[in-house]
Amino acid sequence: MTKAEVLLRRQVADYAMAYDLMARLAAVMSEMEAIDNILDLCTTLFAPGSLTYLSIVQGKVERVHSWPPPPADGDRVDTDGAGHPSIGTAVESRPEESPRGFVLPIGHQGETLGVVRVDGIAYPEYRQHYLNLGLALASVCGLAIANARTYEKMKKTEEALAAERERLRVTLHSIGDGVIATDTGGRVVMVNRVAEQLTGWSQDEARGLPLADIFPIINEQTRETVENPVARTLATGQIVGLANHTALVARDGTERSIADSAAPIRDEAGVVLGVVLVFRDVSAAKWAELERERMRSEVKELVAEAYQRAVDLDAVNKELETFAYSVSHDLRAPLRHIEGFARVLLEDYPDRLDEQGKRYLGFVGDAAQRMSQLIDALLALSRVTSFEMHRQQVDLSAVARSVADALRESQPERQVELSCAEGLVVTGDGRLLRIVLENLLGNAWKFTAHRPVARVDVGVLPADGEEDGKPVYFVRDNGAGFDMAYADKLFGAFRRLHSESEFPGSGIGLATVQRIVRRHGGRVWAEAEIDKGATFYFMLG
Repeated sequence: MTKAEVLLRRQVADYAMAYDLMARLAAVMSEMEAIDNILDLCTTLFAPGSLTYLSIVQGKVERVHSWPPPPADGDRVDTDGAGHPSIGTAVESRPEESPRGFVLPIGHQGETLGVVRVDGIAYPEYRQHYLNLGLALASVCGLAIANARTYEKMKKTEEALAAERERLRVTLHSIGDGVIATDTGGRVVMVNRVAEQLTGWSQDEARGLPLADIFPIINEQTRETVENPVARTLATGQIVGLANHTALVARDGTERSIADSAAPIRDEAGVVLGVVLVFRDVSAAKWAELERERMRSEVKELVAEAYQRAVDLDAVNKELETFAYSVSHDLRAPLRHIEGFARVLLEDYPDRLDEQGKRYLGFVGDAAQRMSQLIDALLALSRVTSFEMHRQQVDLSAVARSVADALRESQPERQVELSCAEGLVVTGDGRLLRIVLENLLGNAWKFTAHRPVARVDVGVLPADGEEDGKPVYFVRDNGAGFDMAYADKLFGAFRRLHSESEFPGSGIGLATVQRIVRRHGGRVWAEAEIDKGATFYFMLG
């Protein structure tokens, strides 16, 4: 067999093998897989001592692949000063030859994508055949690399788009409002979870349906069907909102007041691709607004009623005040006559009256004086109600000590231990609050009269004893006390739990205290036990 025949047979075998390997190369989907197949192809066809493949991206070497595998310290590819390999003329799309090998550019559409260097071929005499075969294969290899790179770019783009779609899906489903997207024909493309809940349609059921099928809306007042805003947005290309009193009729017939708007979806060129509808259930807000309006109306009525009552009460108080002064004037004159004539009888006609008569006249005079005192007390009580208040800082501690000093001067023979806490400062009318302490301390002084050593304390309860966050003040004594079964009678005018002979008084002191405390927005109450003293508590608003 001649050398030419041997070469021919080899060429036929090589091209058959190359065809098979090229078919396999055409099916690869990644650049690394394509490079592995190129190295496999070169190894099979050329039986070299070594192969080096340089991956080139935009004119720069990105990766180096070798066969057999490089030593542990990695590839050592000689480069020139420009950073190109020394075999870099192939990077310029021109093949190079060496005595026992060659360098081929792998490219596509004029761009060099890689370079393969074949060194130490087994049959140097066939080098030209190998070079010709390599040149024939280079375009196929370049196409495979280009396709692989394109596929990988597409795959990355698709993955990025899928990630973006998932992010948008999660975002849309996380929005607290209902969201429905349509195409340019008004057919549903996407429905988020809130829209599913409000309409009663799932996304799978709604997709492809006309919006009106899943989003029927009516006017709450006229009950007429309302044109959905998507149709108007598609017609005008503008953002469209719903009018007030619009209700969505859900799939199960439930009606919900809604507020919404539709906006066109445009691409970068401004072309309308569809419409996004955003809506929310405003039933609760609408009900709350109606309730607020109702409450405002009620408050206005109550304010007007309260004002009228205040006017009426003021008129009644003025009438009562006038009546009280009139009564006091009309009563005082006859009382003075009764008391005066009783005194005249006792003084001018003592010899004509026996002892019994004189005693009876004494009763008449005492009763007249008592009646005069009651009239004065009633006038004082009426003045408390009509008294104009002037709020200021009042030191209750100082007021209590001042009242106690006056009580000591009136009864110097009494031994009373008074304990008054410091710093009892409140906001209120100083004159009225003094009347409160005069009555409370006066009662404590009076009802401890039978104690050898009387004890009276004025103070404030600790913080855990506060009422509605307000301090509670108290006046405590160790006097006669009273039965708590009759505590509800304490603050009524002329209500007495002790006889006048035992503990004299007008019977309106505590009624006066209650009126003053109430005028300050507070309340007063008491605790006691018979013969073990009493404690009167009060708080101010």
